[in-house]
Amino acid sequence: MAVSGKRHFHTNFVVVLLGTMVLVGCSWLPWSKSRDKEPHSDAETIYIEDLERGKGQAPPEKRPIKPPAHEEKEQAVLEIKGKEEPGRREIAPAPTAPPDLTFSPARVLRRKICVVNFEDRTGPHEEKYGELAALRLLKELEKTQSSVLVDKEVVQEALAKNGIEPEGLLEPRAMREAHQILGIQAFVAGSISDLQVKSSPPVGDEGIKSCMASVRIELRLYDGSTANLLRTFIGKNPSFTSVETGLHSNHRSVLKAIDYGVGRVIDGILRYLDFLEWSSTVARVEDGKVFINAGRLTGLRVGSILDVYEPGQEVINPVTKFSLGWTTGERKGSVMVTHLFGVDGSVAEPVNGAGFTANDVVKVPQK
Repeated sequence: MAVSGKRHFHTNFVVVLLGTMVLVGCSWLPWSKSRDKEPHSDAETIYIEDLERGKGQAPPEKRPIKPPAHEEKEQAVLEIKGKEEPGRREIAPAPTAPPDLTFSPARVLRRKICVVNFEDRTGPHEEKYGELAALRLLKELEKTQSSVLVDKEVVQEALAKNGIEPEGLLEPRAMREAHQILGIQAFVAGSISDLQVKSSPPVGDEGIKSCMASVRIELRLYDGSTANLLRTFIGKNPSFTSVETGLHSNHRSVLKAIDYGVGRVIDGILRYLDFLEWSSTVARVEDGKVFINAGRLTGLRVGSILDVYEPGQEVINPVTKFSLGWTTGERKGSVMVTHLFGVDGSVAEPVNGAGFTANDVVKVPQK
């Protein structure tokens, strides 16, 4: 009886187990609830178009096919280039080379100036620092190309040929005559003083020493037409700007100090020269041709038109006896440059007017 019960129990257990397995394996039956309720990811879902929609189900969203990564980047760059932001202004590309700002004779007429030797007040020594300072100033003025430099020997020779033997070019009579004969508009004189040189003790086995110097450079600018002193410029260098080491360091430090002092005043001279109205003079008149003391170096060109005036009169202050300058004389007419000759001379022919003579003043026509 006990054995029969055990067999009955085993039989029931097997039947239940088989039934469970059948139910689990038949998940396709309508009553089956074994489907996964979690949706698949978009990467694993495949949508088929024109499939009959189920009742109450929304159609699947159509997603665009994404292009490869490199094509996507190229498309993005094209879209950015095609966009135009409101208010955005196109910026012109920078020029490949900077504009030419150097002096051009066609842009401005240059003034004639004469540099006189500097007075050396540095005390007795072998070097002629006054001449060195004048040469340094001439070199700096030549670099700027803003004026025509007339050598002082040329001025003295021209004055001697006209019977004028002044003791120095800074005499009022000499400057005025040089203005009328050569068209020189300004004279520059100067002096060098307060020279101080400091040396350090020799250093090392070779006994190398260092030196530094300081000087005072004074420049005076004169108006050639009136011989008036226009302005005094002073330049002085700090000692540390002239340090030199080794052989002849003391002389080289002085030269360096002179260079620095001249460089401090050159800009002031150039600015003040701009206040002088450009003018020149008539050298002579022959066979209807007017020869002018200005030409290629000054910046004149064939076809340039110039007005011709009488020399005018010098106005002297009765109290200070100081010259106030020259009045503009009566206008005689106009001439046109037809030929350039020599270093700085030109030939002009009358356009209108008559009676042109030597020492007449020529100026740029007023607009």
